[in-house]
Amino acid sequence: MSANPCYIGITGFMPTDPIRPLTALLPGRARAHLGATHPGPKLMVGILASEKTLNGIKNKWPHRYPEISEIGSIVEDDNRVLNLVHYNTKGTDVALQLGKIHTLAGMPNRLDGFQLNIPWTDPDQIEGYLQWADRNLEDGRSCQYIVQQIGGHAFEVISHDPKRLVDRLEQYGESIDYILLDPSGGLGQYYTADHFRPYLDELYSEYRSYGVGIAGGLSPGNLKVVAELAAEYPFLSIDAEGRLRDENDDLDIGLASAYLKEALYIMQVFEG
Repeated sequence: MSANPCYIGITGFMPTDPIRPLTALLPGRARAHLGATHPGPKLMVGILASEKTLNGIKNKWPHRYPEISEIGSIVEDDNRVLNLVHYNTKGTDVALQLGKIHTLAGMPNRLDGFQLNIPWTDPDQIEGYLQWADRNLEDGRSCQYIVQQIGGHAFEVISHDPKRLVDRLEQYGESIDYILLDPSGGLGQYYTADHFRPYLDELYSEYRSYGVGIAGGLSPGNLKVVAELAAEYPFLSIDAEGRLRDENDDLDIGLASAYLKEALYIMQVFEG
């Protein structure tokens, strides 16, 4: 069982999106997050970045991907928040690119880590980045969480086989802190509990050092899958993106707040 805290994720923040209305819903008291722990689920603030935005090029989702230099203004300094950059690239020099994001974003010790939206990221590249973090960040590995997304292509590589998923994850050892089962990839497609259960059965039957999360079409009033699975699989994390957007593809803080409040209630930590 992983000792990492579970989280309730909201992905796609831009600099103009207020985070304080969301942290106001969290139980407990805010403190500077570095070196601080909080017993309940964290709010995962997901900030999208790609190889294009790293090189100053806008991608096809301009309302979801900030400029790299803006990332530091989004990060929330609160022990109840997990600040993660969700990064995708087709390049092979992943370790170098992650280090560059720290440098260009100008907040090397305020970012909690990365979610790698890369099909089966090369484990050597993850280790290379973690070694960079040890050399260049004040708290090194201790504040650098790594989430490996298992998206649509990653599922195809293992032929959607839960046993092959567990076998493939062994190559990462302790270099990852979470895996996120995310067949939707931010597009808002909903998946039932029965879709995830075979994978979770395998993952929860084995000793592991990483936490487990699910994503896919989550939104307020649409968390039945979370209610079903959270009761069966302890400390399950969740993430939402596509169905928390408005008609302009901006993050809808009202929808995000309702989703967070409902998710906290389901996880039995909502106070108020």
